[in-house]
Amino acid sequence: MAGEFDDIRARLEAIAEELTDLAISRLLDSIDAGGTEFPVDEKRLTRARRSVEKAISILREPDDLSNCCSGFRRWAVRVVFSRNATDGSELRPE
Repeated sequence: MAGEFDDIRARLEAIAEELTDLAISRLLDSIDAGGTEFPVDEKRLTRARRSVEKAISILREPDDLSNCCSGFRRWAVRVVFSRNATDGSELRPE
């Protein structure tokens, strides 16, 4: 169904923005306090944001996915053909 996950994706996008804002805020607070290293929780916030962004991409429409996964498909085909090639030739990316 078209648009079936639009609402969930929109909420996840808002969460990703909140995580980004929070990570930036922590970095700025650390700089203002004279810190020279990343705050301890900045890495966790960044990992969480990336996970949310991954969920967003998973919930994209199938038409959207065909564009973003074409590189993976080319890679998978190259792996299969290069493993099956008997003359040592490899399939080149498009």
